[in-house]
Amino acid sequence: DKLALETVSKIRQRHNVQIPVVDLIGKKHMCLQPGIVASGGREFTEYCKAMREDDLCEFYNRLKTGEKHSPMTKDVLVQLGNTAPNTPEQVKMVCQQEEYELCPYEITMLMAKDARVIITDYSYLFNEKIREGLTPPETGFTGIVSAHARNYSGTSTIFHRGAIKLGTNDVSAEPRDSIALDEGHNNP
Repeated sequence: DKLALETVSKIRQRHNVQIPVVDLIGKKHMCLQPGIVASGGREFTEYCKAMREDDLCEFYNRLKTGEKHSPMTKDVLVQLGNTAPNTPEQVKMVCQQEEYELCPYEITMLMAKDARVIITDYSYLFNEKIREGLTPPETGFTGIVSAHARNYSGTSTIFHRGAIKLGTNDVSAEPRDSIALDEGHNNP
C-alpha cells in the first residue's frame, strides 16, 4: 500500500496533476472503539452494525447532521483532501482528534466516491456489493490497486474498468464496465 501511495504521489508531482486517491483497509482496523481490534471479523461486523443501527457509535453519529454531512465531516474531508494521498493511519489520526471524533472508515468511503484510484485489499474487489459501492460508473473511477492480487495466479495487481494495452497507457479501447485481469508476465 505504501508503494502504491508513493507511486501516485510521484505521478502527481511529476505531471503536476491532482489524482484523488484512497487507501482503504478493513473497517475493523480503522475502528476507534476501544478494544475492538481483538474481536473476530464476523463478530466485529455484527457489533458495528448493531452500534450504528442503535445509534450507539458516537464516531458514526457525528458524520451527519440530519441528512447532510456534518460541518466536522466537511472539515475533515477538506483537510484530508489537502494532504492527500493519506495512509489509513493518517486518516485515523485526523478522525480521532478531539474536535472531530469521526469514523475513519466512513470518512475513507466518502473520499472513495471522488477517488480516481483506490488502493485496497483484494477482498473488496471480489465482494460485488462493496466493489459496486466503490466504483459506480458516474464517478469517473479509474482503478483499484490491490497489493494482494499478485497472490492469485494469472491476475495483475490492477483492477480497472478499462484494460490498458501492453506498452501504452491508452484505456479508450475497452468498455468502461469491464474487469481486466491479465496474465502477470504481460502486465503493461
